[in-house]
Amino acid sequence: MVNCSEAYELYKICTVIGPPNHHPWSDGMNLAASMNIQFPQCTSSHLSAFIPTAIAEAIGLMSAMCSWDPNKRPTAAQALQHPFFQVACLFHPRSLTGESH
Repeated sequence: MVNCSEAYELYKICTVIGPPNHHPWSDGMNLAASMNIQFPQCTSSHLSAFIPTAIAEAIGLMSAMCSWDPNKRPTAAQALQHPFFQVACLFHPRSLTGESH
């Protein structure tokens, strides 16, 4: 049985990345069904709606890392090869360089 905090967490995840389905993640859906877990049916929102100042490469990396199917998520080594880290190396926010705002 899913308690309230787990149900709320699933709801929040589903409102961001959308609920899982059988097409990309049948193993997970079968496991959820065996545990009597039902996912809320809601539409996803693009991550940029939640993080409007994020660069496209950051959104791309976070989207890849938020896959329901763990086999489709990048490994740490793959994530480090993502274009975000190529672009981010050129970007130094003031808060990290010690400059005042």
